[in-house]
Amino acid sequence: MAQPKISIIIPVYNGEVYLEDCVKSILGQNFQDFEILLVDDGSTDSTWDICRRLAAADSRIKPIHKQNGGVSSARNAGIEAASGAMLLFVDGDDELREHALEALLEAQQRTGADIVAAWYDMGASIPYPEAGDVVWKGTQALQKSLEDHPLTYSVWAKLYTREIIGDTRFQEGIRVNEDSLFVFRLLCKQPCIAGINRVVYFYRPNAASASRAAFSEKYFDITKVADVKQQLILQQYPQLEAAARNMKLKAELSLLNNLSSCPGSTYRAQEKALLHNLRAGKTYYISATRKDDLLFFLMTHHLYYPFKALNCLRTQLNK
Repeated sequence: MAQPKISIIIPVYNGEVYLEDCVKSILGQNFQDFEILLVDDGSTDSTWDICRRLAAADSRIKPIHKQNGGVSSARNAGIEAASGAMLLFVDGDDELREHALEALLEAQQRTGADIVAAWYDMGASIPYPEAGDVVWKGTQALQKSLEDHPLTYSVWAKLYTREIIGDTRFQEGIRVNEDSLFVFRLLCKQPCIAGINRVVYFYRPNAASASRAAFSEKYFDITKVADVKQQLILQQYPQLEAAARNMKLKAELSLLNNLSSCPGSTYRAQEKALLHNLRAGKTYYISATRKDDLLFFLMTHHLYYPFKALNCLRTQLNK
């Protein structure tokens, strides 16, 4: 089989419910020069059987079975096995929108971009901060990421050249925001990024996903990732230090918001430290959304604990 234009990497763990819909959304694309790498990360349901059945029906589908190691490990296995000139990541419970590959590839060929970033549908309206397509070069995309631009968030809804990925891999052991860190490392290479004003990806909210689950200590990875990002900036682009501080503040704000759903005083010391950091660094805050602005006001005006009490009460009432 000739080298495919695009390698589509799908990490999946216990994905028997949605995996076939995910693959169907790819096989139904207008653009057909691709391979699909189904990386089963040690599933305990029928996922592996589905992977093998799908592969038997289409030679472009390559099933990979590995011991459970987490989504970063699965994506890394996909990168190592990929043979395409370009790479695309899709989660096993999500789908590509119609003409997604065609739109991403057209933008890459038109602009010569190292990364093409597009929009995603999360089941609700999505704000479009750009009036049309954009092209960022040098450190522009890095600056946008530090300012919390939504096109720089996730690993999916993006097309990558093999060259820009190079030897960059997902950091295993990080359980939250691992994809954000991977993208950030790529942005530190000063790629050319084309942003297109198209929705190409459907993200299916999952009650068990890291971003929606009840609080656990894995959420402390939010600030761990922010620390790594800040160190990268200080080492490579110290002129962006103020923007990096804003990014760190947003991470601490996000962690506090998650902690507010955890009743009791188990993490009181961590909460106090985070609140102190927010108040001390508030001059670096750059507004991104109204929700962030409201949270930041509450956290920096001694209103966190009333907010937490209301949040915990709401959680109890909704049970």
